[in-house]
Amino acid sequence: MIRIENLTKKFGKTEALRGVSVQLQAGRVVVIMGPNASGKSTLLKCILGVVQPSSGEIRVLGQPIAGQWQYRADIGYMPQLNHLPENLTTAQLFEMIRAVRKPQPGQPLDYELFDQYELQGWMDKRLGQLSGGTRQKINAALAFLFSPRIIVLDEPSVGLDPVAVEILKAKIRKCRAEGRLVLLTSHLFAEAEELGDDLLYLRDGQVQLDTPIADFLELTQQASLGDAVLAYYHRPPAAPVTC
Repeated sequence: MIRIENLTKKFGKTEALRGVSVQLQAGRVVVIMGPNASGKSTLLKCILGVVQPSSGEIRVLGQPIAGQWQYRADIGYMPQLNHLPENLTTAQLFEMIRAVRKPQPGQPLDYELFDQYELQGWMDKRLGQLSGGTRQKINAALAFLFSPRIIVLDEPSVGLDPVAVEILKAKIRKCRAEGRLVLLTSHLFAEAEELGDDLLYLRDGQVQLDTPIADFLELTQQASLGDAVLAYYHRPPAAPVTC
């Protein structure tokens, strides 16, 4: 679904990404992890077209995205920070999003998270009056609303209450079973191990791990993903490990 080849991104003298090459397949949950300033956010922004890479290529659904925007219709995005227009009501926000981003032909809107999070009760409330957790529920519902083939979730559990997190996890598993690609960032090894099929671990802007999680645990003979990555992280940087 997404193919990235030799991607680099420089901000002045700082190299945020250095030769990143990966393939992200349909029907998988890919967890992007790494220490601070490892390039995770930059990689996501390049995929979303918010940041233009310095070199390299990204292909989404077989097509290069450089200079394009139409491919974003196949992507749902849940940001970590809930920067929503505070003067709009929840109803106005959904109306605006539906007007700007029309559904794909033959693809019904997906209100499953909207209903499960009981957002109907907040429709007449201004977004600036809502709690951070409620705004994150709105972000989650919007990410899945147009039934995208690719879902990008940036630290999706941050700010959500435990029940809301479990509802979101069930939705992620359902999307994987439907053959969609779910790409998420996380700082929680337990979350990554529970939800993820594949681990993409970045360090200093480079891919250090690109592997199915189950294969990596078997290879390292560690009890948990946290133990396995910790053991690898304290090794000197080397060639990427691919299982």
